[in-house]
Formats: sequence, structure tokens, C-alpha cells
Amino acid sequence: FFMSGLKQYVCGRCACLFGCMTAIHYCPHCNQPYEYSADDYHKQIYCGSTSGRCAKHPKKFGFWYYNVSQRRYDEVRAEVKLEQEKRMKAAAAQNRRRQRASVRTQASSVDEEAKQGEVLFVKGLVDGCPRCGEVIRPFKREYAEEHLALCNDKKLHAKYRLEKAKEKNRKEEKQSLEEKQNEMMVEKQWEMNGRQVGQLWMLTLGILRRKCVEAGLTEEKHINEMEKTQLITILGAHLRKKVLQIMDKAGTTPSSVDADITGISNVDAEDLPENLWSMDKEELQAVCASYNIKFETDEGKETLISRLERARFKGSQLLLQDNSDEQKKRKKKEKIEDAKDDDFHADEKVISSSKSNLSAHENKKRRVIIDSDSD
Repeated sequence: FFMSGLKQYVCGRCACLFGCMTAIHYCPHCNQPYEYSADDYHKQIYCGSTSGRCAKHPKKFGFWYYNVSQRRYDEVRAEVKLEQEKRMKAAAAQNRRRQRASVRTQASSVDEEAKQGEVLFVKGLVDGCPRCGEVIRPFKREYAEEHLALCNDKKLHAKYRLEKAKEKNRKEEKQSLEEKQNEMMVEKQWEMNGRQVGQLWMLTLGILRRKCVEAGLTEEKHINEMEKTQLITILGAHLRKKVLQIMDKAGTTPSSVDADITGISNVDAEDLPENLWSMDKEELQAVCASYNIKFETDEGKETLISRLERARFKGSQLLLQDNSDEQKKRKKKEKIEDAKDDDFHADEKVISSSKSNLSAHENKKRRVIIDSDSD
């Protein structure tokens, strides 16, 4: 599950999560690092190294494949789905905080950022000097103010700015790699769950845009202007149409198509969101769009959830009504049978009482005859 890009694991040393794309992979022939992708798991590849043994004599290599039981496979499916929902909620919360912060704060210039860094340095809120990066130990406010007053070496300042730019580039590359891994992992999880059209809401905006462009549903220059629900709507309609066209061909079964178009009323409970009430309005709209449920953009969470529930349990109210009618008929029949049983037991009581009266009368006559004989 690691090399196929489905799960992340925790490092035993730093306790950080890492996946197959953020991990470092080495070629088994030349022991040089190479870039790995989850699409290479079922292939034999070259490391592409320009140094070492594989530079002159490149050799192919593959990856170990392990058989997994169906029970464990189903458990992993449920685990990765829950993990993805948690990541989506965390990302949504982070975006909301970022939007609130952008409203409160305004864009500042380089000089304003430098002045703010100096204020933080004097107050002891940052370790290094914002000009040269020197760390003062032990820290005192007087030492920091004195250091800023004497820190005028322009070459040292330029060197520190260059180091900060390199560090920023490294962070951006790392963040970009993590985003690529996250998108790859989300897409592999969607494929693992059967490529369900109803789970398009779990895909990221980048994956939806790429799939729409690959399918020729919209032009690439207009794709960035579309929202997630719009992308899900057009992509879901395309997949449903494609699947129905394939299934219309003779000898084609639903298992041979490349997507699952099962509606929300027939889908399994574990394939639905775990808790609708913990989701945002935008996420609920994405779920409605995935299952082709119409909604208005100004509707709140309660209305969207009620739409999903009505679509999920469509026809169940009629079924419950039919069951209640059958229960009434069955209860009426049971009452009639109970009444017949009561009549039968009453007749038995009358017969038994008459028999007991006759036996008592015979015993009385017998006692009279015995008494007369004794006289």
C-alpha cells in the first residue's frame, strides 16, 4: 500500500508522516537516488542516473508485489477514506483561517517587513537578526538594540538574503512535492474505491481540472475560472454518458467499464461521507454535485443535508407504509385467532364444569344409598 501511493506512514525517528514520493529511493544496481512515482509500481524502470554503474550500463528493476486478503483490502479501503476526509477537513479549516487573515492584514512592502522583523527581534520573538541572521545568546533587549545599531555590513546582509532565498526555494519545492504526493494519493484512493462518480467530491481541484482537460470537456484557458462543483458536474455527466454508451454494447458488463455510476440510493454506506454535519457548505455542495442532486447555491447546510437524505432514502417512506399495512393485517388476523382460542377454551370450561356437577350428583346419590344400607 505504500509503494502504490495509497497510504502514508510515520517515521520512527522524527514522528513525521511520509509517502512514496517524499521518501528517498535508491537504485538497487548503482545505489544512486532516483525520482519515484506510484505509476511505476507495476512496471520495470531505469533509474536514469548520470553517474555510477547505471550511467554506462543501465539495468531495469521492478518492485515487490505482495498478495493481500480481501478482508485486509476492505479494511485499508475504509482507513484511507477516513484519512482523506480528515485531510480535507484540515485543509478546509486552514483555507478559512488564511482567508480571514488576508482580510485582516494588508500586503506589506519589503521595507515594512524588514522593520517588522527588527521589532520582533528586539522583543525576542525571533532568534536571528533580520539583517545578518546572527543569534544573540544570552538574549537581552539591550544587546539586540546594540547589535542592530552596529549591524551595517552590506556584504553580510546580501549573503544572508541569498541564504534566505535558497531556504525559501527549498521550502517551496518541498511543499510542491507534498502537494503532488497528496494529489497522487487521492487519485489512487479514488481508483482503489472503484472510480465511483459519487466520490468525485473527494478529488482535489487540480485533479478535477486535469481530468476535464484530458476528456476535452473545457478549454485549458477557462478551466481556472470554474469552481469545484462545476467541474464535478460536467465531469460526472461525461463519465455517466460514457459508461452508459459502453454498457449498451453487446456482451459488456458493469464490471468492465472504467467508472462506477451507482446512485446515492443504492451505494454502500461505507462509500458515503462519515458525518455530513461536520462538513462545510462547499463540501456538501460537492457531494450533491457528485450524486447529480440539484441544489441552489444560496442554500444552507440543513437544506443540503435534507436533500442528500431524501435522495438516499427515496422510496423508503412508501416501503414503511406498506409494511405498516401488512402489520395491521397481521395483527387483525392474530386477534381473530385469539378470539377463536378464547371461545374454544370457554367451551372446554363449560363441559368440564358440567362433568364435575354430574360427578358430584352421582357421589351424593351413592352416599345416600350407602347410608340407607347401613340403617
